[in-house]
Parts: sequence; C-alpha cells; structure tokens
Amino acid sequence: TETYVTRVSIDMDQEQVTFLDSFHDMTYRYEHSSGDVILSEYLVPIFSANAIEEHSEDMLRTLAKEAYGDLTKNSATSLASRMGLDVVRYPVHNSEKHSTLFFKEGTIQVDCVQEDGNVHVQRVRIPANTVVMNINGKLVDNGRLDLFHECFHYEWHFCFNKLRELHQRDIRQLPGKHLLVNSQDIRGKKRKSPLQWAEWQARRGAFGLLVPRSIMSQKIHEVLSKHAEKDWHMGRKLDVTLRTIADDFDMAKGHMRGRAIQLG
Repeated sequence: TETYVTRVSIDMDQEQVTFLDSFHDMTYRYEHSSGDVILSEYLVPIFSANAIEEHSEDMLRTLAKEAYGDLTKNSATSLASRMGLDVVRYPVHNSEKHSTLFFKEGTIQVDCVQEDGNVHVQRVRIPANTVVMNINGKLVDNGRLDLFHECFHYEWHFCFNKLRELHQRDIRQLPGKHLLVNSQDIRGKKRKSPLQWAEWQARRGAFGLLVPRSIMSQKIHEVLSKHAEKDWHMGRKLDVTLRTIADDFDMAKGHMRGRAIQLG
C-alpha cells in the first residue's frame, strides 16, 4: 500500500473541490501552514483536544460576538441561525436521541397525539440544513448543549458526511480502521471508526461553544479566589464555585461540572 498526502481547496458553498498538489510517502514530513486543516482518509479533521478548543472559541468569537462578551446571551439557536441552520422540535417516534442534523433533505417518524388520546405515527419531511430536536428525549437546558453539538458537526464534518453519501448510507458499516491522533492530547486513545472520532470532536466542541476555555478558566480562578481563606475542603470550594458560575452564566449546573472535569 502506498501513502499519499493530497492538498485540496474545498468550497463548501459551491460544493466544489479543487486539487492542488500531492506528496508521495511524505505524511510525517509534510509541512503545512497554520491555516490548513488536515483531514483523515474519511475527511474528518485531524484535531487534537487543544485544536477543538481553539476552533470552537473562534466560531463563537466570529459568529456570536455579543455572546462571547456576555455568556448569558450565548444562544445555541441564534448561533445555528447565523450558520444557516433551521431548528425544529418534534416528538421523534421510538427514539431517545436528543438531536439529529440533516445535511440533506430527509424524513423522520413523529408521534402525533390525537383527540382521543391515541398516538398516531406520522412521517414528516425535513429540509436540508435542519436540526431536529427530539422533545421525547431528556433535553437538559432545552437542548442547548445538544444544539451546539450539531453546530460543530455542521461547521467541521460536512466533507465527512458527503463522503458517507457517496460510499455508504450507514457510516457504522465503514471499515473500523483505528485512527490515532496526538497521544499527548487524547492520552493515546484509538478512535475505532471515523464516526466515533467525529462524535468525540463534536462533544468536545459543544462544550467549547457553551463555555470557551479561556473564559471558563478565568472565571474559575476569579470565583475560587474568593473562597481561598474559608475553612472548606477543596471539593466544597469547587462545588460552590461551579454553582456560582452556572448561575452567573445562566447554564445547567450539570453542564458546568462536566466542563470543569473536561478541562481538568
């Protein structure tokens, strides 16, 4: 098997791919500029955890400047709208999945309660570039984190989705070749499929859109310092700190704890 590194220019609006050049057996020597995004063989961006933090923060800073300055205004619905996404809410039939992103037109089955109380299953057509929020799922904070998750998918996994459409309707049936990224950033964990890799990125990116790392770190230091002289153990200090930040940012306390754990 021979390995090539290929450099292309992708215009997502026009859905055009322009071939630039390629390098034979030079993966480990290929030098790229900081503006390049390196893609895996399944067109999933090769992002470390640190890169995801930077890209999600840049998305918020670029598309929602007012939210970046005041996280109480950080609306996932507004961000989705600015990215060209529509958001609809349906009671999706026989599913607990919180949200689904439709890159292209499709259909879903929804539960419709009739006047007599019986539930009738109806198929609904969903336009392209739409996120379906499942009100049958257990949505926390009205599904804000889930919608940020789909926004990150839409921004960074468009090419991966297009490849799926070309080769395999069910991406879970793609070869489970292990993909290894920067071991220092993800502790050497192997991603067993491109879908798992993309999902890992979107989960991390969703938290980055909810609370950017730089803002979170600064806020924790600021609030925690107020309790420095109190005769509390560190666990209590951190709990009070995270509850305070959650209230200040108008966010779910569970999400705030998850973000703190994620950042270490």
